[in-house]
Amino acid sequence: MPDPPPGSVGLRGEVRYSVTRDDVTAILSYVPTSQMLILRIDGRPPPVSLAEQAALLEPLLVRLSQDQGKPAPLTVLLTDHAEVIARLAAVLASCANWNGRVGRPTQGALAPFLVDTLNRHDLAGEIATVFARHGYRFAAAGASLITEGRVAEVTDRLVPTSIGYLGFVADLRPETLRRIPWPAPYRHSTC
Repeated sequence: MPDPPPGSVGLRGEVRYSVTRDDVTAILSYVPTSQMLILRIDGRPPPVSLAEQAALLEPLLVRLSQDQGKPAPLTVLLTDHAEVIARLAAVLASCANWNGRVGRPTQGALAPFLVDTLNRHDLAGEIATVFARHGYRFAAAGASLITEGRVAEVTDRLVPTSIGYLGFVADLRPETLRRIPWPAPYRHSTC
């Protein structure tokens, strides 16, 4: 795709790949300058299941690898991560280290706690499996713009219902994604 004209929305050097199945189109945008991948699902309102997103992602990663090699590390964004948030809410509903009255961990900062919980419980496992087939390790790396609310499944606890930015990283080097232990006072404060 050519560079966007000045004053327009678009990313310099962005390359897009797409695939359509039934009523759903998946668009994978790759931005070489920032090593970023963005998976967008069109044609159906969210949530689109992670299993379906993974099936759509597979041929797109094949095309990316054919055209770009295997860029790494990659920052990965899923524009539809509603199922990940629903899974996270279910884990937090029974987590002893989650204060459901205030919607915060009992110890430590909110975002690192959520990222660690996402990774420990492999809450985006379908997407991680696709990346693993291509030689990548995949893990949650950041969360921000977090909104909490009470959901039907966990009415007595306040849990995340929306995460504006949920970033993942995919890398070919395993040492990049090696779990970094929490500082000693918080080591046992995850779910």
